[in-house]
Amino acid sequence: MKKILSLVFTFVFVFEFSSASEALDLSESFEVNLMGSPYAAPRFLAIENVSMTFFITNTGRASIVYSVSSSPNSGTVIIKTYIEKRTAGVFWRRLNISKTNNEWTERTTKSYYTGSHYVDISDDGTYRATVKVTASNGDTATKTAIFDHYKSILLGDVNFDGKVTASDARLVLRYSAKLISFSSAQKSRSDLNFDNRITSSDARMVLRVSAGLI
Repeated sequence: MKKILSLVFTFVFVFEFSSASEALDLSESFEVNLMGSPYAAPRFLAIENVSMTFFITNTGRASIVYSVSSSPNSGTVIIKTYIEKRTAGVFWRRLNISKTNNEWTERTTKSYYTGSHYVDISDDGTYRATVKVTASNGDTATKTAIFDHYKSILLGDVNFDGKVTASDARLVLRYSAKLISFSSAQKSRSDLNFDNRITSSDARMVLRVSAGLI
C-alpha cells in the first residue's frame, strides 16, 4: 500500500512540475514575441515632411529656402543647413559661412517652420545644399539639392580647367559613346555645333578648337 501511494505521489508531483515548466515556457515565448517585431507597436514618427529650394543667381548669391512639418507632440526640432562645393570631381567641401561647423542651426517647437539662408560665392562650380532635421525622439530627415553655377562658359572646356585641350575632346568623345556621364554644365559646353546633341562631330570640333584651327 505504501508503494502504491508513493508511486501516485511521484506521478502527481512530476505532472504538476511538468505543467508549471510548460506554462513558464509559454510565458517566456509570449514575452519575446510581444517585445519584438511584428508584435511591437509602430514607432512614433515626429518629422512629417521636409522641402527645400536651392538656387544660385548670376551674381553669385546662393540661397536656400526650406520648410519643415512635424507632429504636434514632437518636441524640439533641430534644423541644420549647409552648402558644399564639389572638389576634384568627387569630394564635397563645406563653404565657409563663419559659423560653427560651417552650418546654420535653428531650434523650433512649432509643427510647421520655414527658414532661409544665403551666402555669396565667387567661384564657378557645382554646389550642394543640405537640410538635416532631427527631432527630440531621434527621428531624422535629410534633403539635398545640387546646382551647377557657371557665370562664364568656355565652349569645349568640359573639365573646367579654363582652357580647351585634347583632353576635353577625348572626354566629349567618350561621352558621345556613352562611356561616361556628364553634368548639365558639361553638356552645355560640349554641343559646339548647336544641334542639341553631343556626338563625335562635337568631339572633332573641340579638338580643332584646341589646335587653334577654329
